[in-house]
Amino acid sequence: MWNVDEDVRLMSAWIEHSTDSTCGADKGGGQYWGEVVETYNKTTPPLRRRSAKQCKDRWHKINKLTDLFECAYVKARRVFTSGYSNEQWIAAAHKFYLNDNKDNKDVVGPFMLTEVWKICRDVPKWKTYN
Repeated sequence: MWNVDEDVRLMSAWIEHSTDSTCGADKGGGQYWGEVVETYNKTTPPLRRRSAKQCKDRWHKINKLTDLFECAYVKARRVFTSGYSNEQWIAAAHKFYLNDNKDNKDVVGPFMLTEVWKICRDVPKWKTYN
């Protein structure tokens, strides 16, 4: 089981390696994910360290859910254009996320990755990827 802190650190490692020109974003998948995992594992207790496959699989899962929430947030901003605060848009996005994904087998409850979304929502590389 992954916890929120691990998800945040995984997304942060992905962002670091996908946007840092000194690291080089034009690497093969194995080398790229190896470096992401190395960065992730530097701040992970020994018994919680992960392999490249585990990190890649988890990243794709949290990325998909986070992108679905981003879509719900954009929808909330478009529907409620005036007089709403960011907290109100986020609350509306949580409702849209559940309602818009009723039939999506990957969405099994409320969106729990808000901290992950907050760190990647303004990153151009993440937006381009999705």
